[in-house]
Amino acid sequence: MSTPYRRTHESAVPALVLGILAMVSCGPFTGIPAQLMGKRAMREIQASGGALDGYGMAQAGYWLGLICNVIYALAIAFLLVGVLVVLLAGG
Repeated sequence: MSTPYRRTHESAVPALVLGILAMVSCGPFTGIPAQLMGKRAMREIQASGGALDGYGMAQAGYWLGLICNVIYALAIAFLLVGVLVVLLAGG
């Protein structure tokens, strides 16, 4: 008896690729789309009742995008604080 073939969600792989690119080089330019695509794919995979596969890839893309976006936001915040400190110190 063979198991039925489950089609991979069309956004699962692109979400993962965008999440990896976000971590490697592109920052929020690919991190935000990775988050959005990953979350949408996870929601649609869960709603499919087992007809769609790729939840792990979509989830990985979502989390990689989220982590990258948080790191990028923190870097910008630290940069702004540093600039403010220099300006207020009379630099």
